[in-house]
Amino acid sequence: MDNITTASPTDGDEDVVVYPTYAYRVVYATLIGIISVVGIIGNTFVILGVIVYKKLRTKTNVFVVNLSGADLVNCLNLPWMSVAVLSADGWPLPKGICSFASVALLVSIGSSLYSLGGIALCRCALVTMNPTDYANFLTRRRLACLTVVVWIVPLAVSLMPLTFAPNFLGFNNKYDMCIWDTNHWFSMTYNVILSICCFPLPLSVIVVSYARIWRHVRRHAQRMTRVSARSVSGIVDGNGARKGSVNRRQMAVTINMLIVICIFLICMTPYSMILVLPGGEIVVPAFGVILLSNSCINPLIYATRHPDFKLAFAKVLRCKTRELMSERSRAQNTQSQK
Repeated sequence: MDNITTASPTDGDEDVVVYPTYAYRVVYATLIGIISVVGIIGNTFVILGVIVYKKLRTKTNVFVVNLSGADLVNCLNLPWMSVAVLSADGWPLPKGICSFASVALLVSIGSSLYSLGGIALCRCALVTMNPTDYANFLTRRRLACLTVVVWIVPLAVSLMPLTFAPNFLGFNNKYDMCIWDTNHWFSMTYNVILSICCFPLPLSVIVVSYARIWRHVRRHAQRMTRVSARSVSGIVDGNGARKGSVNRRQMAVTINMLIVICIFLICMTPYSMILVLPGGEIVVPAFGVILLSNSCINPLIYATRHPDFKLAFAKVLRCKTRELMSERSRAQNTQSQK
């Protein structure tokens, strides 16, 4: 069995060793399998927690659920990637399976990016707007439209190659992954399409949203400093203390969401850069594993840093879903009586 993957000489590429020995394949496939199992469990807990726990049913968490849904799709799809990595002699199963895995991978990554943009937008609106403006800005209809965009844009971009090149998506003989044929004539064009459709808009929303949050917090801190300087008695009334506490809580959640965004970008950047830089083929699988690992990291962040997710996860682990559902029913009854 040939344990190294090479590019096709007919396509003008020199022979490139991507997997020096079969042990590399086993290590990568094992890591992918671990990511899959941890991610399936973790993202299922996130989705279940938001559904059944009242405090987690917020507008921001609409996009958190979308993000976890995208990660769950990716983790459910990862076993096919393990099969691909272990297949030194080519894809052993029907080609349609690998093509489907390629589409699922692209959709999940694209949806993750757009979901992160939605999270940043929600946090910006919540922190910088008053409650009335926030409610008017993020209506249910607008949230539904944004959710459609989160999924429809990556899905359209992923299915686009089927129109021009039906065999484009699928097993890559160079990297032994279910992605796309990097030697195909459509490859460079598709790279440009991906770059234009999946990256600029969500990344711009993220940067602008957190820049506005930082500016708002900075101005608020300066204003509070001036108020403190003018204060004679130094006594703060109960309402002021409560509002300060609420603001601190909002900022803590906002920081947690920023951590989620930063970790995603950290995981994605090496793989994105190495694909366009020559001579780094041997590290593409390693950077690919780093990219895929993001699908199981977010639930760990929620479990360790988010107080409401901590509580929801703990109750789910203790099989208290009935208690959570009862709480949800009581909340619905209360809302219906209002």
